[in-house]
Amino acid sequence: MTDLSLLAIGIGVVVSALIGGAIGSQRGRAGDGAGLGVLLGPLGWVIALFLPAPTPPSKPVAPRRWWSLGIVGWAFLLLLGFVIVIAVLLSLRR
Repeated sequence: MTDLSLLAIGIGVVVSALIGGAIGSQRGRAGDGAGLGVLLGPLGWVIALFLPAPTPPSKPVAPRRWWSLGIVGWAFLLLLGFVIVIAVLLSLRR
C-alpha cells in the first residue's frame, strides 16, 4: 500500500465517523453513530438511523449520607456505644 492509499483510507474513516456521528446525534447517540460509521461504513449509518433514543434515568438517586442510616443503623450504633461505655466502666473498676 502506498502512502496515498493509506491517506485515502484514513480520510474515509474520519468522514464515515463524522457522518455516523451526525446521524446518531439526531437520536441522542452521537458516539454510537460515530462508532458504527467507523466499523461498518454506510451500513453503520443505516443502523444508526434506527437506534432507539436513550431513556432518561427514572429517578435521580441522592447520595446516602451518614445520618441517613435508618433505624437498624442507628440501633447498631447505639448498642455499640453502650458496649463501649460498659467496657470502659469495667476497665476502670479494676
